[in-house]
Amino acid sequence: LDGLIFAAGKFNDRRVAERILSRLHDIRFPCVCTYYPNDFFPNAEVPQGVYIREITEHLIRDHGFRRIFCLTGPRGYSESEERLSGWRNAMEAAGLSATQYRYGDFWLNAPRELAADIAEGRVPMPEAVVCANDFMAIALCRQLDERGLRVPEDIAVTGYDGGPNSTLNSPSLTTVEGKEYDVGLNAALMLLRMIDGKEREPVYTQHISFGHSCGCEEKSVKEYFEKVNEKYILTDAYRNSRMLTDFINRMASAESLYQLSDRIAELSVILPYWNDLYVCVRGDMMMPSSGGTLPEIPEQMHLFVSIHQHEPRNGMTSFPTREFLP
Repeated sequence: LDGLIFAAGKFNDRRVAERILSRLHDIRFPCVCTYYPNDFFPNAEVPQGVYIREITEHLIRDHGFRRIFCLTGPRGYSESEERLSGWRNAMEAAGLSATQYRYGDFWLNAPRELAADIAEGRVPMPEAVVCANDFMAIALCRQLDERGLRVPEDIAVTGYDGGPNSTLNSPSLTTVEGKEYDVGLNAALMLLRMIDGKEREPVYTQHISFGHSCGCEEKSVKEYFEKVNEKYILTDAYRNSRMLTDFINRMASAESLYQLSDRIAELSVILPYWNDLYVCVRGDMMMPSSGGTLPEIPEQMHLFVSIHQHEPRNGMTSFPTREFLP
């Protein structure tokens, strides 16, 4: 092994990420982090706000919208703040009010609450909603539809991230594609430079993918299936991505940990090369959420999925965290 790309920004508990980084630094191992500025190793990030700004400018310039709401991610997260700033910059440059925005969760609860607030008049009716990721955008489309508000006829909606669901959603989603590819590509280029000392310029491929959710003309059925076929069926690089995305979407749409447990069990039958499957979560995750981020590792962990090949599923149980984590 010559080097490591460490997705430290994906860790909920920063202390765990810091311990891993400290160990890698102690052994002088070549490493590049993603979305995690730190004192030890270079950090790979790609521009995000500029593309949210471009989508917002598209809504203003090409569709004539003036009342544009922004639903971003959790307060204080770098991705949430950068994407929010892209929307704000576009609004202010056009001389429009940039006060209608809300911090969300990058998941399902925030769009559900926003759709209810719009439908019931607690939030002034926007002409468009710029969402900071596709999960929230797709959920918002569905929640608005359930409340009798059509997308894009009544409210336009846009996302960010790209992926199969943006194309397969009805209506097809206007979004930004290529972020994760760019992060991985540029992290690899940085790591190669650390290993061999050769300079490599960063490469950015992100772009807006126009769908019908913003009000742009819906592609013909032929064009639609040509895009799906080319991108998600014929291209080998997307075959595993398509399956993984389906896994993630089915699990992320679970309404509770108990429903999540059932969906993991359903998916386990098509996963290869395993004999025992365990999923452990924090003990306090089994309690109703009080909002905000989880502060630190608790004393109790909860084994809520325990599956063994050719045997019945085991029941849930709790155990001390010290028995699980060093």
